[in-house]
Amino acid sequence: MNSKTKLIHCGRGDQGAEARSVNPTLMRASTILFKDHATWQKYKKLRKIDRVLSYGARGTTTNFELEKLICTLEGGYRAQLFPTG
Repeated sequence: MNSKTKLIHCGRGDQGAEARSVNPTLMRASTILFKDHATWQKYKKLRKIDRVLSYGARGTTTNFELEKLICTLEGGYRAQLFPTG
């Protein structure tokens, strides 16, 4: 697939969904709140093996979509961004 075609199709969310937005929703957050300490501990462990919400510079849905786009364009398995300003 041509790079321009990939750019057009990336970030379109769940392709099987009956209704969805054209582009992913931007999540602007520097702090993620968790229900309790136990939930935070669970997510802290999960982020080592999966993409889960965590501190803004380490994991929001906006980051995950851009990482997925980079992987698609580069033919990679996974990308990780560090948007700390």
